[in-house]
Amino acid sequence: MPKSVFIGEFEQLVLLTLLPLGSEAYPVQVQSELIRVTGRDTSRGALYRTLDRLEGKQYV
Repeated sequence: MPKSVFIGEFEQLVLLTLLPLGSEAYPVQVQSELIRVTGRDTSRGALYRTLDRLEGKQYV
């Protein structure tokens, strides 16, 4: 069982961005889509850390 099942706002945004991208959900595409939809510029490092956390929580 994952240590924490609660997710933060950015983790939610990343998960919601992954859904429509499907198999095209590479970090560069996810980052571009996040910027397009939310207007929030995010670093690739923050995205990778978030994806790692989501993987640890068994969401991705």
